[in-house]
Amino acid sequence: MLYYRQHFLHISNEGFIEIPRYIQTYLPHHLRVLIGQLQVSSHQLEIERGLSRGVPREERWCPICHTEVESEEHFVIGCPSYLDLRAEFQIEESLQLCMTMGDQWHLGRFLRATYERRERSLQLTHQTRVSTEQTITEFFQRVELHQRGPSIGLTLHQAAAQRARRRSRMVGYRRPQLYQEDISRINTTYNCMMEQRRTTTP
Repeated sequence: MLYYRQHFLHISNEGFIEIPRYIQTYLPHHLRVLIGQLQVSSHQLEIERGLSRGVPREERWCPICHTEVESEEHFVIGCPSYLDLRAEFQIEESLQLCMTMGDQWHLGRFLRATYERRERSLQLTHQTRVSTEQTITEFFQRVELHQRGPSIGLTLHQAAAQRARRRSRMVGYRRPQLYQEDISRINTTYNCMMEQRRTTTP
């Protein structure tokens, strides 16, 4: 709300809040929603997503260009990944001019195009990361897919599942160490028990 108050909240001389330009303009519903979400910071840009995750503001980098914090101003005006879209939709040089003086139809279509490009870029990045993880996982599995049997080692997911099932130890717990005489005593007891079972079983 601080960003909205500093940039988009305008009070008339009579003391009333001025109606935003995009509400006064005829627009399709989906374009009106995109502009409204940008104006009140109800979007999925990293400046807001990082806030919900507790990331410091200066570390909420743009996931597309990695040059600046992905704020509303950077997304609309500064990110070099959308330079061609800005020229196509005639976007002004400042976000405030876009929201107050610019063509709201062009702004809405520009936002739709940039969100679509951003989503595609993030999906490609995610797919690349997943394929790398699969390659690492397949390293531990048998190369011959037709050959059945146990894998060479644990996969990353199997190791994580085993760690999750492991019961946490109590504070001050020490694993008991078995000495040689203890081991021999256990073996002797076990052998006697098995011998007794063999003699009693017909």
